[in-house]
Amino acid sequence: MSGELKLNIHFRHCKEHGTFDKPLISVVNRICPTGCNFDSKVMIAIGILRWSFDYQREEIKNILFSRGISISTGEISNLSEEFLIRFYVLHKKHIPQMKAIFEKNGGVRLHLDGTGEAGNEIVFMAKEGETGITLDAQTIITENKKYVKTFLEGLNLLYGTPIVIVRDMSKQISDAATDVFPGVQQQICHYHFVKNLGKLLFKERYAAFRKNIVNMRILSQLKKMKVDISTR
Repeated sequence: MSGELKLNIHFRHCKEHGTFDKPLISVVNRICPTGCNFDSKVMIAIGILRWSFDYQREEIKNILFSRGISISTGEISNLSEEFLIRFYVLHKKHIPQMKAIFEKNGGVRLHLDGTGEAGNEIVFMAKEGETGITLDAQTIITENKKYVKTFLEGLNLLYGTPIVIVRDMSKQISDAATDVFPGVQQQICHYHFVKNLGKLLFKERYAAFRKNIVNMRILSQLKKMKVDISTR
């Protein structure tokens, strides 16, 4: 018996049905990769519930248990991350098709934006403005120029030079985009422009408004109303 077959048997032993024979091992390997306890359908279901519908791990655990699948929250975390990795790889495999669409539309209208809570890592995303297709998204430490520049250099290798760049008012993003795509026109996103303008114009009024909201405990009242309505 080969070392590979021994390894497969180690992972393909069922408490109810014993050890799988060799023909069955090859079938199971195609369904469930070596070292995995759940097939790809479970991984896909968990991924969709977690990332498309924002279900929490305990909720997913209960849903699967109601269908006869017993799984730990830790395994749910592992499978949800594996889903993201596989989905990312699948997305990359379709770059030629996406490039064909962009070229048909005259080129890439590159929209850049980063989202994240203060003090945490940032999910930096690039989208194509005409189609709304996400080109790439990566986690970076901060929106510092060197991290954004590295992201844009990788994007340049995959999709080439865009016809325009749309971004927020960050100087770091502006400088990184200028270095990677010299000569490409950069435009300010209207939403970010108005948001920043609002902070300048209504800074004092907003602070007073927020203080009144906190003092009157309106948010807690709204949360209570939401709970009351949902339980009716």
